[in-house]
Amino acid sequence: MNLDRIKIAGSTHRVNNELVADRLYHVAASARVNTLGELEGLDGGSVTTLPTMLPMATFNRSTGETLHVDFTCAADKQGEVLAAINGFIADLEEKGGEA
Repeated sequence: MNLDRIKIAGSTHRVNNELVADRLYHVAASARVNTLGELEGLDGGSVTTLPTMLPMATFNRSTGETLHVDFTCAADKQGEVLAAINGFIADLEEKGGEA
């Protein structure tokens, strides 16, 4: 890469919640981070059960905090899954989007 002609304006990192000891679900996504280390958005997010890794939802979050979630789980589990996604996003924002 010719850095005399190309400016790095951000990066994308695959992140997950495997370091959370008391997690109910495995949550992962591709985090878009700006040059200040701030979270700009999430792509290709997924939530699966532990330990069986059954799919529960997919999600994306665009700039401006618009969250799109497609649930593949029963209605009575959707609140737990959404809470897991929101907790995951809060952890990413607290850490400044660092991978």
